[in-house]
Amino acid sequence: MASSPTGGVKAINIEGRMARERKRLLGMTDEERAWRAKFLKSQIIPPGEPIETPEYYKEYYNPLKRLIRIPLNLMENSLAPIMGKRNALVTRTVTSKLIIGIVGIYCTWYYAKYNTAVCKLHLYIFVYTYIEYTKSIYFVHKLISSIVSLKEMVRKKKYFIYIYIY
Repeated sequence: MASSPTGGVKAINIEGRMARERKRLLGMTDEERAWRAKFLKSQIIPPGEPIETPEYYKEYYNPLKRLIRIPLNLMENSLAPIMGKRNALVTRTVTSKLIIGIVGIYCTWYYAKYNTAVCKLHLYIFVYTYIEYTKSIYFVHKLISSIVSLKEMVRKKKYFIYIYIY
């Protein structure tokens, strides 16, 4: 029954008598028909919809978020007459995501370039913890008798580990 679209359960028609217009209107009075016609007319969206009110915008976004959104709002509003409202919104969204991605790449590049000692520190902590005592005999190039931080070891190049596997 896994291949069945209903999973083995008998399908039911949820439309009922609403599937056909004649049956849908079958038991209605003239008053109900007038109400239904009015309801259907109200469902047609006029060209000016949806109406954007400034009060809703102020309630929905806090002041800091409104301040951050100003540059891309200006770009979107200037592109809307040229490209159309939907395409301007898509352009705004793609632009914001690209900016976030570029800033992330730059931050990663800066961290990798200027914090190599920290990267080496993490690497050597991993090396110290990874060595298995039963399979290898290892010793540090110089015995560290005094308490020296790992950052100092990396800076002074005293972090060589020799591993002998028998």
